[in-house]
Amino acid sequence: MSTPAKTICLACAADDFYAMPLGVTVYSALANLSHDCYLKLFVLDDGIRNANKRKLAASLDADRVTIEWIQPPIKQIKQICDRSASPYPKSAYLRLLLPDIVPDEVEKVIYLDTDIVVTGNLETLWNLEIDNQALLAVQDPVHRFVNQAHHLKSFDLNTWGITSEHRYLNSGVLVMNLNKWRSEKLADRIMNFMSQHSELLFPDQDGLSIILANDWGELEPRWNQVHVVHSFSSWRESPYHQEMFENVLHHPYVIHFTSRPKPWMPGCTHPHRGVFLHYLQMTAWAGWTNTKWNYTEQLFRRSVRRFIRLAKQFYRRMVPTWTSTPSVQVAASDRNSPKR
Repeated sequence: MSTPAKTICLACAADDFYAMPLGVTVYSALANLSHDCYLKLFVLDDGIRNANKRKLAASLDADRVTIEWIQPPIKQIKQICDRSASPYPKSAYLRLLLPDIVPDEVEKVIYLDTDIVVTGNLETLWNLEIDNQALLAVQDPVHRFVNQAHHLKSFDLNTWGITSEHRYLNSGVLVMNLNKWRSEKLADRIMNFMSQHSELLFPDQDGLSIILANDWGELEPRWNQVHVVHSFSSWRESPYHQEMFENVLHHPYVIHFTSRPKPWMPGCTHPHRGVFLHYLQMTAWAGWTNTKWNYTEQLFRRSVRRFIRLAKQFYRRMVPTWTSTPSVQVAASDRNSPKR
């Protein structure tokens, strides 16, 4: 059975720290969606408290959206996360599990990070042709090409068939071709790569850019406006031509708050912080303020989580017999040939 044409499948992943921003992301997506479209939301739940689940449900029009809470199997993700030098939580990796944990009849899904406000119509994004590509994404305006990414300079990218033409993507907004992911076991290949390279700074994004180097299509940059755009004094400093620069800067479809502090944190000076706060007031979190107490509580809880991860990494280094699930080497020949 196919998904109805007017049903759009959206997926997000969050832990309890990001429950409120998740609410803003989804509310803004629904508020700007065509009124004859229905949203099927999959939330990859990494420990969201019931009170926050109820708030999310209360924030959304039940006649236009259904929420499916999924507690993903995180054993492999947890092993990768515990070993990783990256500070990102488990929820940042969960998008890779989507092909295996959403129903098989879901053939395509839009994935959004939860530090995002949607200002465009996701129906337009949904209707873009994906053909036989694994996903659609925006080329990252900072690390534009894989071999130019400074944090990957120590890698022998030739081993993976990477050339100067291979673009580096930003994984905050993805349109995923789940049929292709399933048939070619792309999630396993990417997670195997990540498990072999604990030094990756942006593990999922690096893995996607390298393993799918020949297998993703480029979205218009307005579908993922990242903070660096606001640092360019003019279009000449940017990677865009003048018209595109003006559109990305002033008329984005998706605002991605990639810098810190985030708009719900003290000291945020992001130019679009007001847009986030506008949508926040439309949700069940209306009136929420980042008091010194709840900010301190979040910092404490995050510090405890970081300490536990570092302790596990230290123990693994000190005890050589630490065991893990063996991974499989993925050679350059295991990817598709470049598309023309």
